[in-house]
Amino acid sequence: MISSKSRVLFRADGDNVIGLGHVYRCIAIAERLGNKFDCYFAIRNPSTEITKAISLVADIIVLPEQKKYIVEAKELVETIINKYKIKIAVLDGYYFDTLYQETIKATCNALLISIDDDQPFHYVADIVINHSAGISADKISVEPGTKTLLGYDFLLLRRQFIDLIQKEKKVNSVRSVLICFGGSDANDFTGKMLEYIKSVKFITKLTVIVGSSYKYIDRLKTAIAERDYVELKFNVNAEDLASLMHQTDVAIVPASTIALEAFTAKMIILTGMTANNQQSIYDGLIKEENVIGIGSFEYFTDKKLIEAFQYIWAKFNNYTIAPKANVVDRLLDVFESV
Repeated sequence: MISSKSRVLFRADGDNVIGLGHVYRCIAIAERLGNKFDCYFAIRNPSTEITKAISLVADIIVLPEQKKYIVEAKELVETIINKYKIKIAVLDGYYFDTLYQETIKATCNALLISIDDDQPFHYVADIVINHSAGISADKISVEPGTKTLLGYDFLLLRRQFIDLIQKEKKVNSVRSVLICFGGSDANDFTGKMLEYIKSVKFITKLTVIVGSSYKYIDRLKTAIAERDYVELKFNVNAEDLASLMHQTDVAIVPASTIALEAFTAKMIILTGMTANNQQSIYDGLIKEENVIGIGSFEYFTDKKLIEAFQYIWAKFNNYTIAPKANVVDRLLDVFESV
């Protein structure tokens, strides 16, 4: 029996070079669309981990890696969008530029949504979504008819984190810390923060999370073995991560999706940038009272970390982080109204 549900196609790539954030954002949307839509996910050269994650929420379509992206755009329409009668196509990544969007728009009737990530190109998509609170519409170059949806009402996060937005959190005494720099962390900020934080004496529990693409695991395990209060976790699923974040006091995370997840979990957040495309998320988060911005992690030192935790200890013991009453989840409305 042919399904009568609307069909959504996600197009994103991820690896150690460009990171996995584009892919996991799309996975988060597909998961939240649930049984109301039939979801498809087109991707090049997915790892075993990524293939497994996508397969839980969408039918995966592996694309040829050698194709030029403009050639791919034409074939995407012919072999997937038109063939599968896709109603909504979602693009998330640096390669899906103006020409790529124009090619799709010119050859199919699907609604085109582009996920903006501080990308330096003009958008011709029907809708552009950027879930940071540090960007304004006039900073995004779009066609006159393109709709821009910005801010925390359109968080591209998994359901488990959206459910935490309206929950209160009480920090009795700052003791627990979580360190996570995404699935790949090519520059090993994880290892640097682990080394720096050993000078912070009042921490009694430290959780370090890495993904399967993390290349420095042997060195990290050696460093962790010296400290019995440190726990190492791999590829934590959304439910467990949301629960862990809500129970942990402080997050040391880059200004990316992981920081927005920590934001919904009402953590005290120490955040900075590890890539240029994190500026708008960073600018939005540092407006929040429970967020400490440090600029770039590249120039962050052990001395600065100690100073930051002295501030955190002085300010946030016996502290209540209130629900975000002004945030209304409107992401699903975008898809359901089509």
